[in-house]
Amino acid sequence: MSSVTSPPTPPRRPRARHAFAWLGLLLLAAGAQAADVRDNLRQKMTQLATGAALVADGGPVTAKEVLPALYEQRGYAPVWSSAAPIEELIAALQIADQNGLDPKDYRLDTAEQALRALRAGQPGTVEEQADRDIALSDSLVRLVEHLHYGRIDPVRVYADWSVRPQTPDPVAEVGGALQRGEVKALVERAIPTYPPYQRLVKALGQYRELAARGGWPTVADGPTLKPGEESPRIRQVRARLKVTGELAAGAPTSDVYDPGLVEAVKAFQARHGLGSDGEIGRKTVVAMNVSAAQRVDQLRVNLERARWALHALRDTYVVVDIAGYTAVFVRDGKVVWESRAQVGQPLRKTPVLQSRFTDLVFNPTWTVPPTVLDQDIIPAAKHDPEVVVKKGLRVLDRDRNELDPYEIDWSRYSGKNFPYVLRQDSGAGNSLGKVKFNFPNRHAVYMHDTPKKAYFGRAERAFSSGCIRIDKPLELAELLLDDPKNWSREQIEAAIAKGGTRTVMLRKQVPVLILYWTVDVDDHGRVTFKNDVYDQDRLVLNEMRKPAVFRGSIRTARGSRPPADEMPKEPTITEAHGA
Repeated sequence: MSSVTSPPTPPRRPRARHAFAWLGLLLLAAGAQAADVRDNLRQKMTQLATGAALVADGGPVTAKEVLPALYEQRGYAPVWSSAAPIEELIAALQIADQNGLDPKDYRLDTAEQALRALRAGQPGTVEEQADRDIALSDSLVRLVEHLHYGRIDPVRVYADWSVRPQTPDPVAEVGGALQRGEVKALVERAIPTYPPYQRLVKALGQYRELAARGGWPTVADGPTLKPGEESPRIRQVRARLKVTGELAAGAPTSDVYDPGLVEAVKAFQARHGLGSDGEIGRKTVVAMNVSAAQRVDQLRVNLERARWALHALRDTYVVVDIAGYTAVFVRDGKVVWESRAQVGQPLRKTPVLQSRFTDLVFNPTWTVPPTVLDQDIIPAAKHDPEVVVKKGLRVLDRDRNELDPYEIDWSRYSGKNFPYVLRQDSGAGNSLGKVKFNFPNRHAVYMHDTPKKAYFGRAERAFSSGCIRIDKPLELAELLLDDPKNWSREQIEAAIAKGGTRTVMLRKQVPVLILYWTVDVDDHGRVTFKNDVYDQDRLVLNEMRKPAVFRGSIRTARGSRPPADEMPKEPTITEAHGA
């Protein structure tokens, strides 16, 4: 009788020990790799801290002052080694897009590739992991700065820019958010909360939708179309205005320029800084043919300007909008004065700057500055010295002796070598009018009254030689003096009527910002596009298209200029451009 012996059952315990051994080896390997990544990050941050250039993910690392301290704070642990923070970063980059910034400038592609690699269990080599981590950290720091303070340094566009908001410690701010797992919240907190900014963001979204749907049709060039006329171009105007809502979608289609379309055209003209005369002339057609994509760029440019400037708008200030030809006084957060303004011609631009009103002058005199001498007065006087007399100008030598303009050989001089002073006495015909408002600045520009009141009725008011003319000067004088007992409106008018030039120092200096905006959005979401009279939008847009960098702290990014509150007081300039 034969017997069959079954093979013994393999013991299970050794197999379990074998599996645990492999798991242990894997954990040890992962731990060793993590340690290697830390060492690699430490080495690269040491290199960056010395000021050496560092390239990560094919691009330069620009947050050179922040990243070494940030990684040291973390013990050089990687930031983006798991999916959750990368997912938050990708969501945050969509926020950048909503605010007019390009997510690709903040390595959106790298973040998406990193997320795919982690999900596939293929994080890459130690070198690749460290480079990717640095690249994404650099992008996050840049994005937070750019959303809050602007993508480009405004001094690249405006040499005299001195707006310097208070800035938090980026290492503490970013490091704390990373530790709490609040990447998206960190980015959201960086977005300016000012209502004008938020309205621009909303308008950007609306015009992007219009652009995505193909924008609007163009209007053919041709002679000016007046109410009641008939032309095939009228249908083009109707189609154009229906897209942006000036004309109702159900409005009748016709070649006749009827009253309903006239009102729609007037509304369009008002929204584009044009004279609302209802006639479809060249400027109106040009504005209608600006594409939706160009309007999107214009909104992006003004969002960037808002990130530069809105931090400086405190409770009380005067702001001049150059492109909008307006001036506004805000006191304790409320508008207390508005005025139309005339600003500098394109060849004699009113500068963008920040300063403070220090004093005002009743019945000012006007000394002709070199630019006006060189380009206006002397060329005219060479043909006929009578122009000096007609303008009410007196020629004074160094000892203030008055000279006869007919005895001067004007052909010998220019604005640079003219040895005399041309001065206009105070009075009804004075180019500065009844009152002048001084604020220190190197351009010698100021705000003033003007006898050229008729110019305020024009839609575009770039007429001056750089100074700001306003049509409600006595109201502003009363507000700036802020002294009802000594300087009521009646007392101001009496001082002017008395004659004689008088300078009055302000008891409290008031900040003034001269800014340049080409888009406004009101409380009802109504968007106004203005003529870019100085061709400034193109300059800002070109800067925004350059590679994005971390500008550094406001202290270093804007040079050595101290904040406006700390700026040394410059002497008050009482004889400058004007007119």
